[in-house]
Amino acid sequence: MLKTAIASQEQLFICVGALDEASPEHQFDLLDALREISRESPSVRIFLTGRPFVRSEVEKYFPGVQVISVSPTTDDIKRYLTMKLDKDTVHDAIDDRLREDILRIIPGKISEIFLLVSLSIETILGETTISKRRKRLSEMTKRQNVGDVYTATLERIKAQNGGKSRLAMDTLMWISHSEWPLRPDELCEALGVELGTPDLDIDNVPSILTIVECSLGLITVDSLSSEVRLVHFTLQEYLHDNPTLFQGPHSKMAEVGLTYLNFNSIRC
Repeated sequence: MLKTAIASQEQLFICVGALDEASPEHQFDLLDALREISRESPSVRIFLTGRPFVRSEVEKYFPGVQVISVSPTTDDIKRYLTMKLDKDTVHDAIDDRLREDILRIIPGKISEIFLLVSLSIETILGETTISKRRKRLSEMTKRQNVGDVYTATLERIKAQNGGKSRLAMDTLMWISHSEWPLRPDELCEALGVELGTPDLDIDNVPSILTIVECSLGLITVDSLSSEVRLVHFTLQEYLHDNPTLFQGPHSKMAEVGLTYLNFNSIRC
């Protein structure tokens, strides 16, 4: 079907984003299919994006491929940080000196992965005094490993009041252990189920906005696919490598699922 569609076009562009996030076997199958298409249809142009480590695999299938490295510039990072600082609502927890240090130190020490910049400034601005923010700035700029930044963000999540902390950790559990991507309404209802109740209490279902806010930047809602997902696939790897973060996740999810299926409104 794809070949037929291609044949009807004078020129066609095929764009594949985040190739590095595909499993190795799917990467190979996809690259093999794209190579076959490019051989049979010279008018087709292929655009791939991915992290640097997939470059060698791409070059095996497409020798001589043109590679463009894209990374945030220092000015990009400063503009982003300035925007976050301007939107900060805790005005008495920052002064000119701290602001200048943030705009100077973060771009100088964290620049390779923009996600680190984003989570670092969120962690810093999550504090409520100048002293604590300065301490966080020092800590975050020493942590140039994404795993360390995830650890710091989870510490902030757990430091929230009981309800927000539980909601965020349950959210991460559901997203990271689900067998398929969850829609916002599916996630909200799953988090609103109370074991042992005869039906779903709509007033107990959290909103997706509340869920995102409590998760402190670790989840995002994809508006195109209408799915809730982790902010980056490295977070999935981090959660997988730290199983003690969740106690009996599959059992909890099974209990919620069985409770939901036995709701009066569902059984009717």
